[in-house]
Amino acid sequence: MMSPIKYALLLFTKCLLICCWDLSSQGFDDYYYVSDIAIYFNKVFLALPRKTCFNGVKHPTVLEVSWTELSHPLSKTRIKAISGQTEGNCSELLNAVALDIETRRSKLWILDKGNEACSPKLIAYMLFQNSFSDLNIVLSGISGKMLNTIVIDDEIGIPTSRAFVGNTGENSIVVIYLDDMEWRKFALVEANKFLPINADFIAISKDKSLLYFTSTESTTMFSTNTTNFAEPISEVASANVTVLGHKLGVSSALETDYRNGLIYYLTRDYAVVRWSTGYPMMAEYHQVLAQSYKRMPFVSRIFTGPQRGIWALVNPFSPRECDFMNQSVALDSQSVTLKKRAIRIMRFNKFLDVFHNTETSLL
Repeated sequence: MMSPIKYALLLFTKCLLICCWDLSSQGFDDYYYVSDIAIYFNKVFLALPRKTCFNGVKHPTVLEVSWTELSHPLSKTRIKAISGQTEGNCSELLNAVALDIETRRSKLWILDKGNEACSPKLIAYMLFQNSFSDLNIVLSGISGKMLNTIVIDDEIGIPTSRAFVGNTGENSIVVIYLDDMEWRKFALVEANKFLPINADFIAISKDKSLLYFTSTESTTMFSTNTTNFAEPISEVASANVTVLGHKLGVSSALETDYRNGLIYYLTRDYAVVRWSTGYPMMAEYHQVLAQSYKRMPFVSRIFTGPQRGIWALVNPFSPRECDFMNQSVALDSQSVTLKKRAIRIMRFNKFLDVFHNTETSLL
């Protein structure tokens, strides 16, 4: 007879492997768009940008959910909108596009791109109190139109927790010093000064002081040293960046792993690939981790999930596709019947210090 502990672990594993969320209770249809995800112990948060891929302005823009919808006595389905999301109120959540956890203070930071009347801002949600902080960081003078990513760096040893925000305009990045509640816009300077730099996706190395970023429109991958952003400064700031090479194609999503890998999603090939950093950014130093149009028509985010595994956040359409289709077309599309919205791509074995590919044959 299986022990209660083993049974609970087995159930937890099953929950992780068949993750999909029915958000109809919050007014969403099956083809809703999720831009980002953040996980803190048993709390899972989703960012659902308003006016993106049929998400309505009256829908919540941040939800707390559970990993599974299995009707099992030990699995509790949790789908709720956190408070403070009144559309049109500049002090509340208007249009969440990205999330990340500051583990040092148990805060969920939400990047809100605002609207025509309200500036974009960063909002802190206190995970223990289940409530918002009284302080918001308003990004005055920053256009919210292209904002789509936030990455928190709060490793032990750095003087202040920092949030890196993109896309804040060509050749720039915004760095927010969370301890001081201050922010600075840094100019990104490439040696030849002829390549446009748009930080649509950002990732922090897990073992080096490096920040990686790339654009959805370009194949160029850049990096810069995080020590360039060590302390808040008052004067106009800049950071030198390095061209690492060219991806295998245009991409979305970006994440690092614990074995010097940089992972991204090839939008043309419906494939998640891994580049071994330190080697030339050529095909022979890439590994195809997963590929499937049916199960991964679009990946908005690649993230490190439970037990250091690498996961893909899946959507039926890209935002660009949604611009060219209407609701009736979406309803007729087979891609809206996704069985999983979170797919584990790699599993990390902490005892052997190696990754195992878990989704090599999705087709």
